[in-house]
Amino acid sequence: MFELLANFSAYAVKLRGFHIFCGSQNLKAESLIEAHQLTFALAAKLTAACPYKPEVINLGGGLGIPYFAGEKRLDVATVGASLTALTEQYQAELDGIELVIELGRFLVAEAGLYACKVLDKKVSRGTTYLVCNGGLHHHLSNSGNFGQVIRKNYPVAIANRMAQKDTELVTIVGPLCTPLDIVADRMELPKAEVGDWVVVYQSGAYGATASPQDFLGHPAVAEILNVTDRATERMVLENLGKDNPELVEEIRRLMFVFEDIQKLGDKDIQSLLKNVETNQWAMALKGSSNALQEKIMKNMSSRASEILKEEMGFLGKVKLSDVEAIQQKIVDIVRGLEESGQLQRPGSDGEEEFVA
Repeated sequence: MFELLANFSAYAVKLRGFHIFCGSQNLKAESLIEAHQLTFALAAKLTAACPYKPEVINLGGGLGIPYFAGEKRLDVATVGASLTALTEQYQAELDGIELVIELGRFLVAEAGLYACKVLDKKVSRGTTYLVCNGGLHHHLSNSGNFGQVIRKNYPVAIANRMAQKDTELVTIVGPLCTPLDIVADRMELPKAEVGDWVVVYQSGAYGATASPQDFLGHPAVAEILNVTDRATERMVLENLGKDNPELVEEIRRLMFVFEDIQKLGDKDIQSLLKNVETNQWAMALKGSSNALQEKIMKNMSSRASEILKEEMGFLGKVKLSDVEAIQQKIVDIVRGLEESGQLQRPGSDGEEEFVA
Protein backbone atom coordinates (compact mmCIF):
# COMPACT_ATOMS: atom_id res chain seq x y z
CA MET A 1 0.00 0.00 0.00
CA PHE A 2 2.71 2.46 0.99
CA GLU A 3 4.77 1.62 -2.13
CA LEU A 4 1.71 2.26 -4.27
CA LEU A 5 1.14 5.62 -2.60
CA ALA A 6 4.74 6.71 -3.17
CA ASN A 7 4.24 6.43 -6.93
CA PHE A 8 0.61 7.52 -7.06
CA SER A 9 1.33 10.84 -8.75
CA ALA A 10 2.35 8.88 -11.86
CA TYR A 11 -1.19 7.54 -12.29
CA ALA A 12 -3.96 9.36 -14.15
CA VAL A 13 -6.12 9.10 -11.05
CA LYS A 14 -6.62 11.56 -8.23
CA LEU A 15 -6.75 10.09 -4.77
CA ARG A 16 -9.30 12.11 -2.79
CA GLY A 17 -8.84 10.35 0.51
CA PHE A 18 -8.96 7.20 2.61
CA HIS A 19 -11.77 5.17 4.10
CA ILE A 20 -10.71 3.15 7.15
CA PHE A 21 -13.19 0.56 8.45
CA CYS A 22 -12.62 -1.30 11.72
CA GLY A 23 -15.96 -2.80 12.72
CA SER A 24 -19.67 -2.26 13.32
CA GLN A 25 -22.30 -2.24 16.09
CA ASN A 26 -19.84 -1.74 18.95
CA LEU A 27 -21.26 -1.01 22.41
CA LYS A 28 -17.95 -1.01 24.33
CA ALA A 29 -16.36 2.43 24.69
CA GLU A 30 -12.91 0.99 25.39
CA SER A 31 -12.99 -1.08 22.20
CA LEU A 32 -14.03 1.90 20.08
CA ILE A 33 -11.38 4.11 21.68
CA GLU A 34 -8.67 1.54 20.89
CA ALA A 35 -9.94 1.25 17.31
CA HIS A 36 -9.94 5.04 16.91
CA GLN A 37 -6.38 5.28 18.23
CA LEU A 38 -5.19 2.75 15.65
CA THR A 39 -7.27 4.46 12.93
CA PHE A 40 -5.77 7.91 13.56
CA ALA A 41 -2.26 6.46 13.64
CA LEU A 42 -2.85 4.68 10.31
CA ALA A 43 -4.41 7.81 8.80
CA ALA A 44 -1.32 9.83 9.73
CA LYS A 45 1.00 7.24 8.14
CA LEU A 46 -1.10 7.07 4.95
CA THR A 47 -1.17 10.86 4.70
CA ALA A 48 2.59 11.08 5.14
CA ALA A 49 3.13 8.47 2.40
CA CYS A 50 0.79 10.22 -0.05
CA PRO A 51 2.54 12.52 -2.60
CA TYR A 52 -0.09 15.21 -1.90
CA LYS A 53 -2.45 15.94 0.96
CA PRO A 54 -5.74 13.99 0.71
CA GLU A 55 -8.99 15.94 0.97
CA VAL A 56 -10.89 13.61 3.28
CA ILE A 57 -10.37 10.71 5.67
CA ASN A 58 -13.38 8.59 6.59
CA LEU A 59 -12.74 7.16 10.05
CA GLY A 60 -15.55 4.62 9.75
CA GLY A 61 -18.31 4.24 12.27
CA GLY A 62 -18.99 1.36 14.58
CA LEU A 63 -21.12 3.16 17.18
CA GLY A 64 -23.79 0.68 18.15
CA ILE A 65 -27.23 0.73 19.75
CA PRO A 66 -28.75 -1.83 22.16
CA TYR A 67 -30.87 -4.34 20.26
CA PHE A 68 -31.16 -7.24 22.69
CA ALA A 69 -31.95 -7.88 26.34
CA GLY A 70 -29.01 -7.19 28.66
CA GLU A 71 -27.20 -4.85 26.29
CA LYS A 72 -26.12 -1.47 27.68
CA ARG A 73 -25.99 1.81 25.83
CA LEU A 74 -22.67 3.01 24.50
CA ASP A 75 -20.89 5.58 26.67
CA VAL A 76 -20.89 8.24 23.96
CA ALA A 77 -19.40 10.96 26.17
CA THR A 78 -16.26 8.90 26.81
CA VAL A 79 -15.88 8.05 23.12
CA GLY A 80 -16.39 11.71 22.20
CA ALA A 81 -13.78 12.89 24.66
CA SER A 82 -11.29 10.41 23.21
CA LEU A 83 -12.00 11.57 19.64
CA THR A 84 -11.48 15.19 20.70
CA ALA A 85 -8.12 14.28 22.23
CA LEU A 86 -7.08 12.36 19.09
CA THR A 87 -7.93 15.25 16.75
CA GLU A 88 -5.77 17.51 18.91
CA GLN A 89 -2.95 14.94 19.05
CA TYR A 90 -2.86 14.53 15.26
CA GLN A 91 -3.68 18.14 14.37
CA ALA A 92 -0.33 18.74 12.65
CA GLU A 93 -0.41 15.52 10.57
CA LEU A 94 -4.06 15.86 9.55
CA ASP A 95 -4.38 19.66 9.34
CA GLY A 96 -6.66 20.81 6.51
CA ILE A 97 -8.12 17.33 5.94
CA GLU A 98 -11.85 16.76 6.38
CA LEU A 99 -12.46 14.03 8.95
CA VAL A 100 -15.68 12.05 8.55
CA ILE A 101 -17.28 9.58 10.94
CA GLU A 102 -20.24 7.38 9.95
CA LEU A 103 -23.16 7.51 12.37
CA GLY A 104 -25.96 6.02 10.27
CA ARG A 105 -27.16 3.22 12.55
CA PHE A 106 -26.49 5.23 15.70
CA LEU A 107 -28.63 8.13 14.47
CA VAL A 108 -31.61 6.39 12.86
CA ALA A 109 -31.96 2.79 14.08
CA GLU A 110 -34.12 3.67 17.07
CA ALA A 111 -36.17 6.15 15.02
CA GLY A 112 -37.85 3.44 12.92
CA LEU A 113 -40.48 0.79 13.60
CA TYR A 114 -41.39 -2.14 11.38
CA ALA A 115 -45.07 -3.12 11.47
CA CYS A 116 -46.77 -6.18 9.99
CA LYS A 117 -50.31 -7.48 10.35
CA VAL A 118 -51.31 -10.88 11.77
CA LEU A 119 -52.98 -12.92 9.01
CA ASP A 120 -53.38 -16.24 10.82
CA LYS A 121 -52.95 -17.84 14.23
CA LYS A 122 -52.36 -21.54 14.71
CA VAL A 123 -50.92 -24.12 17.10
CA SER A 124 -48.49 -26.74 15.77
CA ARG A 125 -46.75 -29.32 17.98
CA GLY A 126 -47.42 -27.27 21.09
CA THR A 127 -46.12 -23.98 19.65
CA THR A 128 -48.46 -21.04 19.01
CA TYR A 129 -47.65 -19.25 15.76
CA LEU A 130 -48.70 -15.84 14.51
CA VAL A 131 -48.39 -15.67 10.71
CA CYS A 132 -47.89 -12.12 9.41
CA ASN A 133 -47.92 -10.42 6.04
CA GLY A 134 -44.28 -9.37 6.38
CA GLY A 135 -41.01 -10.73 7.65
CA LEU A 136 -37.62 -11.67 6.24
CA HIS A 137 -38.14 -9.97 2.87
CA HIS A 138 -38.93 -6.66 4.61
CA HIS A 139 -36.54 -6.86 7.59
CA LEU A 140 -33.68 -9.25 6.88
CA SER A 141 -31.50 -8.28 9.84
CA ASN A 142 -34.31 -9.01 12.32
CA SER A 143 -34.77 -12.48 10.82
CA GLY A 144 -31.08 -13.39 11.21
CA ASN A 145 -29.65 -12.55 7.76
CA PHE A 146 -30.52 -15.88 6.11
CA GLY A 147 -29.04 -17.78 9.06
CA GLN A 148 -25.62 -16.15 8.75
CA VAL A 149 -25.69 -14.97 12.38
CA ILE A 150 -26.96 -16.47 15.60
CA ARG A 151 -30.44 -14.98 15.73
CA LYS A 152 -31.71 -13.06 18.75
CA ASN A 153 -35.07 -11.37 19.17
CA TYR A 154 -35.32 -7.63 18.56
CA PRO A 155 -37.70 -5.80 20.93
CA VAL A 156 -41.22 -6.69 19.72
CA ALA A 157 -44.72 -5.60 20.75
CA ILE A 158 -48.35 -6.15 19.78
CA ALA A 159 -49.03 -2.51 18.94
CA ASN A 160 -52.78 -2.45 19.55
CA ARG A 161 -52.55 -4.45 22.82
CA MET A 162 -49.78 -2.61 24.67
CA ALA A 163 -51.72 -2.40 27.95
CA GLN A 164 -53.10 -5.95 27.84
CA LYS A 165 -51.99 -8.14 30.75
CA ASP A 166 -53.10 -11.51 29.34
CA THR A 167 -50.02 -12.94 27.59
CA GLU A 168 -48.86 -16.09 25.84
CA LEU A 169 -45.64 -17.58 24.46
CA VAL A 170 -45.65 -17.20 20.67
CA THR A 171 -43.41 -17.50 17.65
CA ILE A 172 -44.11 -14.92 14.96
CA VAL A 173 -43.33 -15.79 11.34
CA GLY A 174 -43.70 -14.18 7.92
CA PRO A 175 -45.45 -15.46 4.77
CA LEU A 176 -42.42 -16.93 2.99
CA CYS A 177 -41.94 -20.66 2.43
CA THR A 178 -38.72 -20.88 4.46
CA PRO A 179 -38.12 -21.64 8.16
CA LEU A 180 -35.77 -18.64 8.22
CA ASP A 181 -38.70 -16.23 7.91
CA ILE A 182 -38.89 -15.37 11.63
CA VAL A 183 -40.12 -12.11 13.13
CA ALA A 184 -39.91 -13.23 16.78
CA ASP A 185 -39.03 -16.59 18.30
CA ARG A 186 -40.71 -17.84 21.49
CA MET A 187 -41.53 -14.47 23.02
CA GLU A 188 -44.00 -13.79 25.82
CA LEU A 189 -46.39 -11.22 24.35
CA PRO A 190 -49.99 -10.06 24.84
CA LYS A 191 -52.42 -12.57 23.33
CA ALA A 192 -52.93 -11.53 19.72
CA GLU A 193 -55.59 -12.29 17.16
CA VAL A 194 -55.91 -12.04 13.38
CA GLY A 195 -55.85 -8.39 12.37
CA ASP A 196 -53.56 -7.26 15.18
CA TRP A 197 -50.31 -5.42 14.46
CA VAL A 198 -46.85 -6.73 15.34
CA VAL A 199 -44.22 -4.03 15.75
CA VAL A 200 -40.45 -4.55 15.71
CA TYR A 201 -38.42 -1.79 17.34
CA GLN A 202 -34.87 -0.62 16.41
CA SER A 203 -35.81 -0.87 12.73
CA GLY A 204 -34.69 2.49 11.35
CA ALA A 205 -31.39 1.09 10.03
CA TYR A 206 -30.72 -2.00 7.90
CA GLY A 207 -34.43 -2.47 7.32
CA ALA A 208 -36.24 -2.15 4.00
CA THR A 209 -33.25 -1.06 1.91
CA ALA A 210 -31.10 -3.90 3.26
CA SER A 211 -33.71 -6.61 2.64
CA PRO A 212 -34.60 -8.80 -0.38
CA GLN A 213 -38.04 -7.31 -0.99
CA ASP A 214 -38.60 -9.22 -4.24
CA PHE A 215 -37.70 -12.58 -2.65
CA LEU A 216 -40.42 -15.16 -3.47
CA GLY A 217 -42.65 -12.50 -5.01
CA HIS A 218 -44.48 -11.15 -1.95
CA PRO A 219 -45.48 -7.46 -1.79
CA ALA A 220 -42.84 -4.91 -0.81
CA VAL A 221 -43.01 -2.99 2.44
CA ALA A 222 -44.79 0.37 2.42
CA GLU A 223 -42.61 3.04 4.03
CA ILE A 224 -45.53 4.80 5.55
CA LEU A 225 -46.56 8.41 5.03
CA ASN A 226 -49.71 7.84 7.08
CA VAL A 227 -48.06 9.22 10.22
CA THR A 228 -47.56 12.63 8.63
CA ASP A 229 -50.15 15.37 8.53
CA ARG A 230 -52.34 15.57 5.43
CA ALA A 231 -50.61 18.67 4.04
CA THR A 232 -47.20 16.98 4.15
CA GLU A 233 -48.59 13.78 2.67
CA ARG A 234 -50.21 15.70 -0.20
CA MET A 235 -47.05 17.72 -0.91
CA VAL A 236 -44.80 14.65 -0.99
CA LEU A 237 -47.12 12.64 -3.23
CA GLU A 238 -47.81 15.52 -5.61
CA ASN A 239 -44.10 16.16 -6.13
CA LEU A 240 -43.31 12.46 -6.50
CA GLY A 241 -46.19 12.11 -8.95
CA LYS A 242 -44.58 14.54 -11.36
CA ASP A 243 -41.83 11.99 -12.07
CA ASN A 244 -43.51 8.68 -11.27
CA PRO A 245 -47.33 8.73 -11.20
CA GLU A 246 -47.51 4.91 -11.22
CA LEU A 247 -45.45 4.74 -8.01
CA VAL A 248 -47.67 7.34 -6.34
CA GLU A 249 -50.75 5.31 -7.20
CA GLU A 250 -49.18 2.21 -5.65
CA ILE A 251 -48.20 4.14 -2.50
CA ARG A 252 -51.74 5.46 -2.14
CA ARG A 253 -53.08 1.93 -2.50
CA LEU A 254 -50.79 0.63 0.25
CA MET A 255 -51.48 3.52 2.61
CA PHE A 256 -55.22 2.82 2.92
CA VAL A 257 -56.62 -0.68 2.41
CA PHE A 258 -60.18 -1.97 2.47
CA GLU A 259 -60.07 -3.19 6.07
CA ASP A 260 -59.11 0.33 7.18
CA ILE A 261 -62.68 1.43 6.40
CA GLN A 262 -63.65 0.20 9.87
CA LYS A 263 -61.52 3.05 11.27
CA LEU A 264 -63.84 5.64 9.72
CA GLY A 265 -66.37 7.38 11.95
CA ASP A 266 -70.06 6.53 11.64
CA LYS A 267 -70.81 9.80 9.84
CA ASP A 268 -68.13 9.03 7.25
CA ILE A 269 -69.36 5.45 6.86
CA GLN A 270 -72.82 6.81 6.11
CA SER A 271 -71.38 9.14 3.47
CA LEU A 272 -69.64 6.18 1.91
CA LEU A 273 -72.81 4.05 1.94
CA LYS A 274 -74.53 6.63 -0.25
CA ASN A 275 -71.86 6.12 -2.92
CA VAL A 276 -71.57 2.31 -2.99
CA GLU A 277 -74.24 -0.08 -4.27
CA THR A 278 -75.50 -2.95 -2.09
CA ASN A 279 -74.28 -5.56 -4.57
CA GLN A 280 -70.79 -4.02 -4.39
CA TRP A 281 -70.79 -4.27 -0.60
CA ALA A 282 -72.00 -7.87 -0.80
CA MET A 283 -69.00 -8.85 -2.96
CA ALA A 284 -66.45 -6.69 -1.12
CA LEU A 285 -67.39 -7.93 2.36
CA LYS A 286 -66.94 -11.59 1.42
CA GLY A 287 -63.96 -12.75 3.48
CA SER A 288 -63.57 -9.43 5.32
CA SER A 289 -63.35 -9.26 9.11
CA ASN A 290 -66.46 -9.52 11.27
CA ALA A 291 -65.57 -6.13 12.73
CA LEU A 292 -65.80 -4.43 9.33
CA GLN A 293 -69.04 -6.20 8.41
CA GLU A 294 -70.59 -5.14 11.71
CA LYS A 295 -69.40 -1.55 11.25
CA ILE A 296 -71.02 -1.32 7.82
CA MET A 297 -74.30 -2.98 8.82
CA LYS A 298 -74.56 -0.92 12.01
CA ASN A 299 -74.78 2.20 9.87
CA MET A 300 -77.54 0.76 7.66
CA SER A 301 -81.24 0.51 8.35
CA SER A 302 -82.45 -2.88 9.57
CA ARG A 303 -84.05 -3.57 6.18
CA ALA A 304 -80.92 -2.58 4.22
CA SER A 305 -78.76 -4.70 6.51
CA GLU A 306 -81.00 -7.75 5.95
CA ILE A 307 -80.87 -7.25 2.17
CA LEU A 308 -77.07 -7.06 2.30
CA LYS A 309 -76.85 -10.30 4.31
CA GLU A 310 -79.15 -12.03 1.82
CA GLU A 311 -77.07 -10.87 -1.15
CA MET A 312 -73.87 -12.09 0.51
CA GLY A 313 -75.51 -15.47 1.05
CA PHE A 314 -76.73 -15.69 -2.55
CA LEU A 315 -73.21 -15.07 -3.91
CA GLY A 316 -71.81 -18.36 -2.63
CA LYS A 317 -68.17 -18.95 -3.60
CA VAL A 318 -66.54 -16.07 -5.46
CA LYS A 319 -63.09 -15.53 -6.93
CA LEU A 320 -60.67 -13.76 -4.61
CA SER A 321 -59.53 -11.57 -7.51
CA ASP A 322 -63.13 -10.39 -8.04
CA VAL A 323 -63.49 -9.54 -4.34
CA GLU A 324 -60.23 -7.63 -4.27
CA ALA A 325 -61.17 -5.68 -7.41
CA ILE A 326 -64.44 -4.47 -5.83
CA GLN A 327 -62.66 -3.69 -2.56
CA GLN A 328 -60.18 -1.51 -4.43
CA LYS A 329 -63.03 0.34 -6.18
CA ILE A 330 -64.53 1.15 -2.79
CA VAL A 331 -61.13 2.31 -1.48
CA ASP A 332 -60.91 4.60 -4.53
CA ILE A 333 -64.36 5.99 -3.65
CA VAL A 334 -63.12 6.69 -0.11
CA ARG A 335 -60.17 8.60 -1.53
CA GLY A 336 -62.44 10.54 -3.87
CA LEU A 337 -64.81 11.50 -1.04
CA GLU A 338 -61.82 12.60 1.05
CA GLU A 339 -60.51 14.79 -1.76
CA SER A 340 -63.91 16.45 -2.11
CA GLY A 341 -64.15 17.00 1.66
CA GLN A 342 -67.11 14.66 2.18
CA LEU A 343 -65.28 12.43 4.66
CA GLN A 344 -62.06 12.40 6.65
CA ARG A 345 -59.74 9.43 6.40
CA PRO A 346 -58.25 8.59 9.83
CA GLY A 347 -54.82 10.13 10.35
CA SER A 348 -52.21 10.36 13.06
CA ASP A 349 -53.32 13.64 14.56
CA GLY A 350 -57.08 13.31 14.10
CA GLU A 351 -57.36 17.01 13.32
CA GLU A 352 -59.26 18.52 10.46
CA GLU A 353 -57.34 20.80 8.11
CA PHE A 354 -58.67 24.30 7.37
CA VAL A 355 -57.70 27.04 4.94
CA ALA A 356 -58.74 30.70 4.99
